[in-house]
Amino acid sequence: MINSIFKRTEGGKSLAEVLDKSVERLSIPKEIEKICSFSFSGCKSLKILVIPDSVTDIENYAFDGCTLLEKIVLPDSLTKISSFTFSECTSLKSVEIPDSVIEIEDYAFQGCESLENVIMHNNIARIGVSAFEGCKSLKSVNLPYRISRIGGCAFAGCTSLESIRLPFFIQEIEDMTFEGCSSLESVAIPNGVTLIGRSAFEGCISLERITIPKSVRKIGGKAFHETKWLDTQPDGPIYVNHILYSVKGAIKTGTIEIPRGTWIIAESAFDGCNTLESIIIPNTVLEIENSAFYECVSLKNVIIPDGVTTIGEYAFCGCSSLESIVIPNTIRTIESSLFEGCISLKIIDIPNSVAKIGDFAFKECKSLHCVDFPNSVKTIGTSAFEGCTSLESIDLPNSVTEIGNFAFFDTQINKIIIPPSVRSIGSHAFCSCPLTTIEVDKDNPIYFSLEGVLYKRIEGEYEQLIKYPPKKCGTYFSTRKSTIMLGDCAFKDAHDLHEIALSHEITYLGFEQTFMDCVSLEIMHLPSSVSIIPRNAFSNCESLETVFLPDSNKYSIENNVFSNCSSLKTIHTATDDPEDIKISDDAFNNFNIDDCTLYIPAGARWAYRHHPGFCKFKNIEIERQN
Repeated sequence: MINSIFKRTEGGKSLAEVLDKSVERLSIPKEIEKICSFSFSGCKSLKILVIPDSVTDIENYAFDGCTLLEKIVLPDSLTKISSFTFSECTSLKSVEIPDSVIEIEDYAFQGCESLENVIMHNNIARIGVSAFEGCKSLKSVNLPYRISRIGGCAFAGCTSLESIRLPFFIQEIEDMTFEGCSSLESVAIPNGVTLIGRSAFEGCISLERITIPKSVRKIGGKAFHETKWLDTQPDGPIYVNHILYSVKGAIKTGTIEIPRGTWIIAESAFDGCNTLESIIIPNTVLEIENSAFYECVSLKNVIIPDGVTTIGEYAFCGCSSLESIVIPNTIRTIESSLFEGCISLKIIDIPNSVAKIGDFAFKECKSLHCVDFPNSVKTIGTSAFEGCTSLESIDLPNSVTEIGNFAFFDTQINKIIIPPSVRSIGSHAFCSCPLTTIEVDKDNPIYFSLEGVLYKRIEGEYEQLIKYPPKKCGTYFSTRKSTIMLGDCAFKDAHDLHEIALSHEITYLGFEQTFMDCVSLEIMHLPSSVSIIPRNAFSNCESLETVFLPDSNKYSIENNVFSNCSSLKTIHTATDDPEDIKISDDAFNNFNIDDCTLYIPAGARWAYRHHPGFCKFKNIEIERQN
């Protein structure tokens, strides 16, 4: 017995293709129990759909894109309307959800732009993300009282929606739930709702009457932006319950004193307040949400009182005039991008309660020259201090276990001591720094230094050279036999090195920029064990004259490996058959390849002349035998 309808027929065609030109009305046979995903997706002719009670499951996308479908009869056997089931059914005007359905999943009716009427019975408990997004003909919805969750963007873009009654079991109005409902005039948020999400009612330009219960403890950024309600508020700070929701209009005095009793400064509350110079925050404030002071370009000094437990991501990002800030001992994390782009910030005193400095936390704080790390910090995130071009020294405490990728990239640090606690140092962590030496505490089990060079232990007897200090004295360097790997940008900016001798044990040259900007480097022998010459490996090595490629039949030369190597005159290869050598199109970019001679083994001229990469060389000569 057939018990399901599948996406493909026996002839290999989709049901959409079979029905496209013929069927306007479809009654599913009574023996069918399941309609599989995509079964009728894109049926352009289907107008009327009748599904029998035998069907218990309609899978995702089953009728997606049936653009002429006007009427559907759903069975009482269904328990859910699956994701995308009727999305983009642009002619559908009315639908009755059976009593048996308890959930309308994500995107179920998204883009049903002709849908005017939806009848929902009381058993529905959940409406998913974007379930009715873009149903621009929908005028009213009577939501069942049992509903406990309405997903983000559920009714976004329902431009004809005039009224909505929210069920009293709802605890959160999620992000963008009613964004762009331009005909909505009033809304009563039921008691018990604790959160109104980001942009929940943004763009509801007719929304004038809003009832907000005292249970609301958090309001997301721009929740009521571009509403008539906001337009009627007086200029200045706007408070909802204990929340400073937003600031309307210009700040004429340059100073705001937040009244006692305020618990939260909401997301983006002061976003774009270009004239704000100072702010007085009372000790009743517990949270400063994400982007609260984003790009307040006149803000100079901030004192955050004790009691604040959370300062959200981007809270002071782009505050280009911010010179000083006091962070209380109640903060556990310096969140991502918290002070990114605060180019006037000079000193930061991190309290001893902080365990983590988030990604990009102080990125591009170009005036920052002093950071006091307490003995509580364990994690320094990705690019946390990248681009802090005035930062010359740091003192890492014994608590630090992780230093993220690019953590101190492009700073002026000239010496660093890695404490015994560090277990992870990310790629490029100290790249583009004028380091003269790197020291590692002798008790560190993973990292060590020799003559100021940073290494990582690999399986006991082997090691990876992580970073050669670019300002280290010396014109010659030879890797150890136990070194089998190089780190990303391992020798980058080592301006004094004329020659780097790589041991034959090295198999990996890093992911990128290994010798980039070694402007004095003249000669390089690459070991036969190397399988990849990584991108930008020798980029801008303007004195490099001679390169010996790996003596191997299979390796790759990646993007911009020899870009701007203006002095490169000879490249030597001992490979008899270059067929499996892969060369990126721009590997020899931005230097005059006509002035460079490729030396090859005897008898291999034809192979190199017809190789897609090596054929670019006009000067190909046979290597002389000594």
